[in-house]
Amino acid sequence: MSEGNISYLPTDGLSYDPNEPKFWDKAALDKEITRVFEICHGCRMCFKFCDSFPKLFDLLDKTHDGDVHKLTAADVEGVMDACFQCKLCDVQCPYTPRDNHQFQLDFPKLVHRYDAIKAKTEGLTLRDRVLGDPDLTGKLRPGELWPGEHDEPCLRPPLDDGEGAGHPPRQAPARLRPRHL
Repeated sequence: MSEGNISYLPTDGLSYDPNEPKFWDKAALDKEITRVFEICHGCRMCFKFCDSFPKLFDLLDKTHDGDVHKLTAADVEGVMDACFQCKLCDVQCPYTPRDNHQFQLDFPKLVHRYDAIKAKTEGLTLRDRVLGDPDLTGKLRPGELWPGEHDEPCLRPPLDDGEGAGHPPRQAPARLRPRHL
C-alpha cells in the first residue's frame, strides 16, 4: 500500500461490477481497501457489528499507530475474513451509495470483491466448495433430519468419546413421533 495522504473520495479502483476489468485488478482493490479502512477508522459507527471492525480498529490503534498504510496483507485478510455479510454496517454507514454520498463506501461489496479476487487467484478451499453447493452437501449427508439423525453407524463413533458420552439413541418425544393409521 502506498504512503501519503488518503482521500476519502473514491479512487480510480472503485468497482463492484465483475464485468469491469478493474474489478479484478488487485492493485485497484488495494487502493479501495486503504481508502475504506481509513474512512472506517475515522468514523467507527460500525464498531458494534461483525468482528471485522473491532479487529481493524485494534490493529490500527494498538499495532500500527493509526496508520492504514502499515497494515500487512495478513492484517487485511483477517479483517476481510471476519466479515460474515450481515450487512448491518451498510445500513448504519452514512457514506454509502444508497444514501447518494460522494464517498460511495460499500464494505460488504468490498469484501465480496476481495473474496472473488482471492478465489480467482488462489482457488476455493474445500470448505468453500462443499458449503457453496448445498445440494451436494445434502446428498453427502447420511440419514434423515429427524428422528435419529445421529443413529447412523458412521456418525456414532465420532460422537462417543469412550467415556460413555456418546449416549445410546433416544426416541423422539411422543408428540414428535409420526402417527401411523
